[in-house]
Amino acid sequence: MMYFVSKIEDLEKKYGNDENLSKKANVSIFAQKYLIDNLKKQEINADFTIAKTDKGKPYFVNQNGLLFSISHTTEYVAVGFDNTDIGIDIESLRIEKSTVAKRFFHKQENIYLDSLPEQERDAAFTQLWTIKEAFVKMTGTGIADNFNNIDLSPKEFTLNQSYTKHNAKIVSKYLEKEALFLSIVTRI
Repeated sequence: MMYFVSKIEDLEKKYGNDENLSKKANVSIFAQKYLIDNLKKQEINADFTIAKTDKGKPYFVNQNGLLFSISHTTEYVAVGFDNTDIGIDIESLRIEKSTVAKRFFHKQENIYLDSLPEQERDAAFTQLWTIKEAFVKMTGTGIADNFNNIDLSPKEFTLNQSYTKHNAKIVSKYLEKEALFLSIVTRI
């Protein structure tokens, strides 16, 4: 598994901005070019034609065995790739809202969050959100199908951790320099 993170403004300078497209569409193009550039730096050369499944998961049309995932915030893009199913997500710190957690998180995840000291909850909420987003990207199911049906809570809260759950390896990091939470989930 490999991943890379870059500021959107740096990618915009490198790849140029299409004035006819929305900001979101431009960021999507930047992210794909950034992914392909990083694959080429790893000496992976192939046909990088990208398509999407019916649920919206992107994949390389002619590249069996090379899988990837893309995420972005308002300021950053993250790309990850591996030879197994992969999901990646990045987020800036989010304020923990119990109504959001109750709606989108599994019962055990809510118990986990409620057990933490108040000063750790925002970070734990954001970390868990990125883990769940990365997990559903890995599976290709999306938020609507199973976001609150599966418990992905860790045993304890730390900003940087790695554990396995539900046949997946979960790696979660706090990128201090960028003030970002990053989670990568791969199939075991």
